Amino acid sequence: MGLPLFSSYYDGSALVELLGQLRDFPYLALQVFNWRRKHAGLSFPITSEEYAKGIMVAGRARNVELAVELYNEATNNGVKTSTIYNALMSVYMTNGLPDKCHSLFREFKMEEFCSPTIVTYNILISVFGRLMLIDHMEATLQEIYDSGLSPNVGTYNNLIAGYVTAWMWDQMETSYSMMKTRNINPDNNTYMLMLRGYAHSGNLEKMEEMYELGEQHLVKDDLSVIRTMICAYCKCPSANRVRRIDELIRLIPKDEYRAWLNVLLINVYAEERLVEKMENFINIAFDQHTVVNTVRVMRAIITAYYHSNAVDKLTNFVKRSESAGWRICRSLYHCKMVMFGSQNRLEEMENVLTEMEKINIDPNRQDAFTLDVLEVPQGSGSGFILDTEGHIVTNYHVIHGASDLRVTLADQSTYEAKVVGYDQDKDVAVLRIDVPKDKLRPIPIGVSADLLVGQKVFAIGNPASKYSAIFGLKREISSAATGRPIQDVIQTDAALNPVNSGGPLLDSSGNLIGINSAIYSPSGASSGVGFSIPVDAVGGIVAQLVKYGKVTRPILGIKFAPDQSVEQLRVSEVLVLAPEGPAGKAGLLSTKRAAYGRLILGDIITSVNGKKVTNGSDLYRILDTSKVGDK
Repeated sequence: MGLPLFSSYYDGSALVELLGQLRDFPYLALQVFNWRRKHAGLSFPITSEEYAKGIMVAGRARNVELAVELYNEATNNGVKTSTIYNALMSVYMTNGLPDKCHSLFREFKMEEFCSPTIVTYNILISVFGRLMLIDHMEATLQEIYDSGLSPNVGTYNNLIAGYVTAWMWDQMETSYSMMKTRNINPDNNTYMLMLRGYAHSGNLEKMEEMYELGEQHLVKDDLSVIRTMICAYCKCPSANRVRRIDELIRLIPKDEYRAWLNVLLINVYAEERLVEKMENFINIAFDQHTVVNTVRVMRAIITAYYHSNAVDKLTNFVKRSESAGWRICRSLYHCKMVMFGSQNRLEEMENVLTEMEKINIDPNRQDAFTLDVLEVPQGSGSGFILDTEGHIVTNYHVIHGASDLRVTLADQSTYEAKVVGYDQDKDVAVLRIDVPKDKLRPIPIGVSADLLVGQKVFAIGNPASKYSAIFGLKREISSAATGRPIQDVIQTDAALNPVNSGGPLLDSSGNLIGINSAIYSPSGASSGVGFSIPVDAVGGIVAQLVKYGKVTRPILGIKFAPDQSVEQLRVSEVLVLAPEGPAGKAGLLSTKRAAYGRLILGDIITSVNGKKVTNGSDLYRILDTSKVGDK
């Protein structure tokens, strides 16, 4: 029945239609075409349309040699037409042979009996677009105009695709506007190309507009478009991104797993603090044997558990991550320690150190992944009014390096400020503004010596104020400016933001008991652990700054070895290095190295005025309570 059927359609339309129906089955389509070749004859010749379709089928089967063979066969049979040229050019394009495609085009232009069509130029524009040869692509468009041909929707789609590939968003939009100006109606491919462009450029509003313009049944079946949109929402925060991501995920079959997309979803749900959804995709990653090595993703996961106070879930995650080969960093264990400590689960907190030793992670080393005390960045912060003379107290690191200082009061009035003085060691600075006294309401000064753990406090600052409780006393942090320890720091569970720095910490009666200074965070952002310098420690400093513009504190005139070096020498006290000034005059001897590197121990400070000294912090603590001239 085959021959009568095809012979009745002498123009080849029957075979062309059948091969079109077999588009998704190129090898079967080739068998059909070869059958047609065997039965070709003088009374039943193969038409140019049939040859063109056969060449295209060979190209989809990745059989370029067969496509060239069919092209040559058509030429020998005298059916060489524009359709035949276009078919082979398309095969070269889709199989990554741009040079051969361009060479065939040049041959085509010299052809005597046929000439390039708009399809020919569309193929060439696509070739140049894929190679990001934008100048060549635009020159081809100009050649279309010069030849008198009319661009069609395929022309503009290929132009837009080229601009999307080259990330040239303005030109992409210009091409889209140009096709509408020329009354060429965009098709679904146009909308999907524009959608991809807007997705990659982060323009979510325009992306969603193109999504609505597309044919919904086609859009929802195009998984690459769905993944592109999900990726855009993951990378560009927006108010409704979680809802949109959830809607799009439902369109992807479970057997269409992509590791890169799953990791993106883990990260975005972690950023949104949606622990249950985050864990769902973490479990999928474990089941699919996906290994996550990205530090940013691991830190996002840690932060999500931290803010959800889900230490047991974090513990389970750490165990599974270790066995699955995921990126393990100190932040995981440091975060567990902080969370166990906050819940007073001290034994489990200590067990974390044992875990770290088992996998050779140094619990004392600090690096880019370590949970650490972070001084809040300079540039903006909070403060409080000290007196009716216009003195404002804040942190030194907030104003450090500033060329212009301004203070905004509660009524939103803003005034230029001048620096009265600062103390880098204690991270305190005093400013002064010129303002009517009736606008100034000084804060009442309290006492920090009698504070208790668990006592309710109030952290004041911009942009928000926080009720919290005292989590610990007599903590220690270091000044970022000098490295000198700040002792007796108050630890709270206030979720401080960076611009809370310098604001007052108040007791339940509204009295000043500390200055907010640092946060403890796995991400460097808002955290559930904050540190405040006690008012008793800064009261005398502020008084000196207001009166003299500087702080005078006692020094011994020595340098001493770092605590780590001392520990290596198994010395439990302060090792003196390079005594000078009063220390040198008093005859203190320095530890030094002799020839050939042998270490000669000098004097070791074991106590000062009867107070035991075991490290540099102890020595600084004693000096802070002393005055110049004390013996």
